[in-house]
Amino acid sequence: MRIASLLLLAFLVAASGCGDDDGGTTGGSGTGSGTTGTGDTTGDDDPIGDSTLVIANESSFFIIEINVSPVSETTFGPDLLGDDVLEPGEALEVTLECDDYDIRVVDEDEVECILFEIDLCFEDAVWEITDDVLLSCAFE
Repeated sequence: MRIASLLLLAFLVAASGCGDDDGGTTGGSGTGSGTTGTGDTTGDDDPIGDSTLVIANESSFFIIEINVSPVSETTFGPDLLGDDVLEPGEALEVTLECDDYDIRVVDEDEVECILFEIDLCFEDAVWEITDDVLLSCAFE
């Protein structure tokens, strides 16, 4: 699987208050809330708490847009894919500053799926986009 790696610099937030790690699974309150956090902070030399989010396209659809924004923002950030698409079987890895995020993906049929309030402080998360996830978003 080809992994595209992007460093998202748009979100520069203070690390204060982000050290609360409850470990385990990171769940959102939105559709498709199946992110898994490692909770492993041992040996972490990163004082500001960067985390990675991997969005894995395990569906049969092309993902045409991915946006991430801190929950404090009222709009989503720029399309992380730019002119590219995330083909079935591909994944995108994004490095983010410590914060709570809303994450939005749009597939080729313009079906939108959003994960709300994902805590990415000192944790890494994976969101697997499957056909079932996209189909459930289409009926909301």
